[in-house]
Amino acid sequence: MPRGMKICEKCGRKTGPRKKVCECGHKFYFVPKGLKPQAGKQVNWKELTRGDEIKVIQGSGPYWPKDKTDEEGEDIPMGYFGRYKVSRIDATGIHAYPIKAPESGHCYIFMGKETISKTGMVMRPHKIRKLKRRET
Repeated sequence: MPRGMKICEKCGRKTGPRKKVCECGHKFYFVPKGLKPQAGKQVNWKELTRGDEIKVIQGSGPYWPKDKTDEEGEDIPMGYFGRYKVSRIDATGIHAYPIKAPESGHCYIFMGKETISKTGMVMRPHKIRKLKRRET
């Protein structure tokens, strides 16, 4: 069998290493390398230190509420999402930098208590997960 080929557990066919679904319909599951969220572990953001890597969950964080006169309108998210490296923390959030493009530069990930700013933005804390390196 050529290097990298795999055998379907369901039908026994040989298939290519990058194939996601066998001809019989069986789905192959991959374990990605690199960073992964710590499963089921709550993160105390105040215990993060410089160099820690985190994942900010999409759809969390501050947002502009939808216009009350527009029945079909939606809230406008203003928070961050993706993977970040912690620079430092302060009383209400995390100073961090994106791990990879397309974002660049300093990001402030709000983690304080939910409030409404003077301008009307809902300041809701982001949801985060701490990342750890997988052993290879």
